[in-house]
Amino acid sequence: MQVVDTEYFYENICSIDTALKDFKVIGEKPHICFFYDDYVVNCEKQAKIFNEVASKYSPYMNFYAVNVSENAVLAEILTISHGEKLPQIGIFPPKRQFEIIKCNGNLMDYNTLSQYLENTFGISGL
Repeated sequence: MQVVDTEYFYENICSIDTALKDFKVIGEKPHICFFYDDYVVNCEKQAKIFNEVASKYSPYMNFYAVNVSENAVLAEILTISHGEKLPQIGIFPPKRQFEIIKCNGNLMDYNTLSQYLENTFGISGL
């Protein structure tokens, strides 16, 4: 999982024109983003699960992490909550609308997140 900033996000994951409310996912693979904050204790625990899932599915999709404190404007545009509502996951599929999964402070467990990605992107047999 690669930690990225707002500039990288706009250039490689999803371009955003806030004036037109236009969002365009970049590339052919889905992008999965882990939105976290260093000051939220639960984020560190949940990052382990996200990294395990990323290891399994990285041939099929790209995995990133975005620190919401360091990228506050991006977090606001994407309606990412702060504080105890973190971590959250952003799903950015090519040619489709992105989705922010509000985890309410808890990431899905490994099996649930894996199943979600397999169902959403039609991946099977892993």
